[in-house]
Amino acid sequence: MENENLNEAQTGNSVKADVIRSKWLALAEEEKNILGRPNFACGKIAHRMRDMGFEVATKAEDEQALVIFTMLEFYREYGKDWADKMNEMLKAG
Repeated sequence: MENENLNEAQTGNSVKADVIRSKWLALAEEEKNILGRPNFACGKIAHRMRDMGFEVATKAEDEQALVIFTMLEFYREYGKDWADKMNEMLKAG
């Protein structure tokens, strides 16, 4: 019985891994670039967003999360023009 439960858990984990793998492979290259943005590349953008009224802790990880989330939202809405649109928002503030 214990071996059956272990096999079911392994099968479930394998299925989850396959789903994650397929979703990762389906991401556009731009989405991967956004998700891989290091925290030091997010600081200035987060500071600007804070000046615009966004509430975010001053911890680098929180700033990074806000910036990456915002970039993904702009990518999903504007596709290849996402960066220009986001820059417009940041400049207009």
